[in-house]
Amino acid sequence: MIIKNCSHHLNVLLKNRRGTAEIVGSVLFLVILAFFFTNVYLWHDQATRRMDDVVADKVNSSIEVKVGWDDSASTYVVNVTNRGGVGCGLSRLWIHTTEGDHVYADLEDIDGLGGLWVSGGATVWLKLDIGAPEPSGSVVDVDWVDAFAVVRYPPEDGDVFKVLTTLGNSAADTLH
Repeated sequence: MIIKNCSHHLNVLLKNRRGTAEIVGSVLFLVILAFFFTNVYLWHDQATRRMDDVVADKVNSSIEVKVGWDDSASTYVVNVTNRGGVGCGLSRLWIHTTEGDHVYADLEDIDGLGGLWVSGGATVWLKLDIGAPEPSGSVVDVDWVDAFAVVRYPPEDGDVFKVLTTLGNSAADTLH
């Protein structure tokens, strides 16, 4: 008797069309909502993965700067050594002069030939032009001469040279 009663109620429920639109609309709404939040989650996951890669590259490309006289070049040089395993580009050479001024050299595009790249574990030399005139503004010229980047700046004792990479790492040294 109970099975017959259940079957009767099930038939009545299936034949009744009232409320069908609400059920179909609710299911469709839930499917759209699940699709939207899945896409948001996947986008967030991709963005955080990219940022994690950038942070890992920054951590693995620390640099060291040493300024001093080079007998073989007969000039002062700024040695930039990448202490990490990931290469990076050099962006700027900031110079804090003994007079308290700040000048900089753009290292990203030298003479339209591109910037300076320091591979992991490698060293790049920036020669300082000791015969160059004092800079008139805040920008110092950089040229390619014999496969070396030459910074047109006459260094003085006490000048602080700070190098900034394209990944945001920096290091500084003072000329003594």
